[in-house]
Amino acid sequence: MKDVSVVIGANYGDEGKGHLVDWLADEDTVVVRFNGGAQAGHTVVTPDGKRHVFHHLGSGTFRGASTFLSQHFITNPILFNLELQEFKGKFGIVPNIFVDGRCPVTTPYDMMLNQALERMRGKDRHGSCGVGINETVQRHEDIDEGRHRLTFSNLSDGQYVSQWMRRARAQYFPRRAEEHGLPVHELVWLWNDGIIDAFVADCKKMWESCHGCMPWELVSTWKNKYVFEGAQGLQLDMFSRNFPHVTRSRTGWCNVGDLFGRNLVEQPLNIYYVTRAYMTRHGEGPFPSETADTFVDETNVENPHQGKLRFGWLDVDAMLSVIKTDTPFFESGLSAHIVITCMDQVDKDAIKVRLGGKDAEISLSILVGELAPALQGGGKVFLSDGPTRNDVSVLLRNSATKSSTEWQT
Repeated sequence: MKDVSVVIGANYGDEGKGHLVDWLADEDTVVVRFNGGAQAGHTVVTPDGKRHVFHHLGSGTFRGASTFLSQHFITNPILFNLELQEFKGKFGIVPNIFVDGRCPVTTPYDMMLNQALERMRGKDRHGSCGVGINETVQRHEDIDEGRHRLTFSNLSDGQYVSQWMRRARAQYFPRRAEEHGLPVHELVWLWNDGIIDAFVADCKKMWESCHGCMPWELVSTWKNKYVFEGAQGLQLDMFSRNFPHVTRSRTGWCNVGDLFGRNLVEQPLNIYYVTRAYMTRHGEGPFPSETADTFVDETNVENPHQGKLRFGWLDVDAMLSVIKTDTPFFESGLSAHIVITCMDQVDKDAIKVRLGGKDAEISLSILVGELAPALQGGGKVFLSDGPTRNDVSVLLRNSATKSSTEWQT
């Protein structure tokens, strides 16, 4: 019998998913990255003051958990190596990392093309992080009999990677740029052989830092505890109503179900839908509850692609809608929970929300009652009053009165 937890962002990302994974994980855990890629930035602060923003590594790494990058995760050798070097240098910890050989690989060409296209869009920017996620997915889906795909399993062969890069810069990337009307002068980086040589070295280094190609079917037999760590949030899912201001990824339950298949319904399953006590959004795109109010955030600094982090009141209506659409329907064995982080930044007696299409201020007790429809199978509401795992507690709720009755740590 497996102990399976799934951590999913309920909004536009930056909800505190890494914080919760750190709380759930231990040294007997495999943290599974089931979507997204290096654009994720999951901040974990330990009780003794260590702090890291996780991109490739699972957010349970401080707890001794292993990381598995599933076939739905997009690897980036350049950013992987930078993160690993920083993590080992600061903390002296060598992470245990396994990768599915089918993981798509982002190249520097994907990143540069992504950034050039976003600059060209001007005021019509999509809100991209600029790390090539959309371009990588598009390249892998291109109708070319797979000739332009590059996966983690290819990284062990430096000569293959070098030849692949040269072929792609002569065939695929100029065609992709032409499709979008990108000016020729924006493509000068394509002809820099130094970029290819550096990327080949990065690929070799990443390959040697991981435990080779491990299919999920093998990894899923190792241990009894798995924490699935999602990236971004349900309102950024590639099929959400916010298109095109979305990510090229399935941000909810979909990929987890794909990995486990029918076997998962036989396991006890806990899904944690995470939100801050308010909302945030990066980059362009609709944000109905946006406010001029600001909150403390040390991770999300202003950048040329997404600008400043935007803040909004907690949109209860929108959040419940996407959770309802995402939550799988099992006859038994499923518990769906709500986790509210950053509670220390709001007044618990006057939390600003969007509810019933209107802006309002409500107490924590009322908010818990409004969130009740999202809870399944004995699901609970968890609160976090600070940045470390020690700040997470469960709020027991009287279902008859919809009021908070007891705290339990």
